[in-house]
This record gives sequence, C-alpha cells and structure tokens, in this order.
Amino acid sequence: LEAFSYSSSLLYPAPSSCSGLGPPPPPPPPPPPPVAPGTVPPPATPPEQVACLLLLLSPGPEQHPPIPPPQPTPPDSSARPPDTHAIP
Repeated sequence: LEAFSYSSSLLYPAPSSCSGLGPPPPPPPPPPPPVAPGTVPPPATPPEQVACLLLLLSPGPEQHPPIPPPQPTPPDSSARPPDTHAIP
C-alpha cells in the first residue's frame, strides 16, 4: 500500500515509456529474494511493463471487439414525423 500511494503521487510527473497510453506503470518492485535451487525464478519483467509493451505492439482498433451497430429505433405510433436531422 505504501508503494502504491507513493507511486500514485508521482503518476503525472514520472516519465514513462507508455506516455500517452494512460497512467504510467508504478516503479519496479524491489529485487526478489534469492531463489532456492530447483525452483523457477520469477520473471524479471513486471506485469505492468509487459502490459505496456503489449499496448505498444498491438496494431490498434483491430484488436478491440467490433462496435455493435446502433439499435434501430422502434416505429413511432404517433403521427410525429421522424426527426432525421437529430440522428448523429
């Protein structure tokens, strides 16, 4: 919690390789403790940096799900003519 509050106070002035893609990632965590022989060491790259690199490598809108088409307005039973000028 302390590291989070400290990094949140430095969100905007802190330089980041993800400038323009939202808030920069928090500072890297302290180095992990020595790993016992026979165990898999933790990844050296923090997950925030991996997500940042994925954002930088993604081609863009093609990765996002398609925007659903606007729902057709139900037929108006009143005699009011359709206001076509109000459609964006």
